[in-house]
Amino acid sequence: MSFLDEISFQPSAHDAVDRTCAEIEDIVPANPEDAANAVVSNNIGTCDSFVRHVAHLIYLCFDRFKSGEDLARFSRQLERRGFLSARDAVAPERTSSKLSMLKKVGKHADIFCDPRVLPFLAPEHSKLYQLALLLELLECSTERFVVELKRLGPDFTRDDVMVRIAEIKADTPPQDTSGESDPAEHSASSPVAGDTIPLDLVAGTVTANDARILRRDPVDPAEWDRLLPRPILSESAALVVLTKLSELSVVETRLAPHLGFSRTIHVFAVGDTNAIDLIDQQVMVVATRGKTDCAVPEAPIPTSDSPGDSAVALFGNAERKFQLFSDCDAGSGWKALRWNEG
Repeated sequence: MSFLDEISFQPSAHDAVDRTCAEIEDIVPANPEDAANAVVSNNIGTCDSFVRHVAHLIYLCFDRFKSGEDLARFSRQLERRGFLSARDAVAPERTSSKLSMLKKVGKHADIFCDPRVLPFLAPEHSKLYQLALLLELLECSTERFVVELKRLGPDFTRDDVMVRIAEIKADTPPQDTSGESDPAEHSASSPVAGDTIPLDLVAGTVTANDARILRRDPVDPAEWDRLLPRPILSESAALVVLTKLSELSVVETRLAPHLGFSRTIHVFAVGDTNAIDLIDQQVMVVATRGKTDCAVPEAPIPTSDSPGDSAVALFGNAERKFQLFSDCDAGSGWKALRWNEG
């Protein structure tokens, strides 16, 4: 019997598997390379094994290999065994790395391995990671989680989970500001909380710094609502974002779902597109809700056009508009929506 076969879980509503240091030492090999080999050898394809013997072991390895050198040895061996890419091996603690995602999954292995939950899962780390975020949003309640899994239906995708997370956040009522809380402080942290008229258009630029913030994985999922309060959207609202092609993924997987947009319908080139390496190519990302008509341009969008100008050209019927992230004053007819990192 493998030492991993001795791992057992008791279903719990808590968000972590409680283990003493002695128990971790019994389960995780002291040698980082041996621990990495154990992860790979148990990656046999079944979801139960993937969660129980891969993700959960990775979670425990992060606890055991707290020195940077040991963690680096662990990740490099996983790269040598073909489990990690070179990029993920170099930065194992990066929020969007495969190891960080699996660490989050392994943290909730007790709930994921619950017989009521396991049939809904697949051994896909990015999909399981989004489910872990959903679980935390549900305060790690197994019962509520099962209800949401049934609601997602058969063959749901990672994007379906992200959309559901955005919907739950949008439907969450504001916290009670009575008692000891300060109403002025609440309104300051939610600049659009009192604005109940739906908006039609959100436009702005996602810079490298904005992308860095979007890649964060806060301990408390509600932290996103403080960092970027979400305005109310009309049923046919549109999002227009200027960014680099290298930041497209974070716009599609973090920003758009957080604001309530589930569909990217266009990615337009901005400026010169004759470069051989397109990673720094500027693009205009367009996402919509419902049935919204977009005026597709016939040529690349000029670099001189601001995201607001482009958004108005693409969606000429939009009335209520928000300018996203800009440090400059919003133009006429626009309201500003900025990061709240205070």
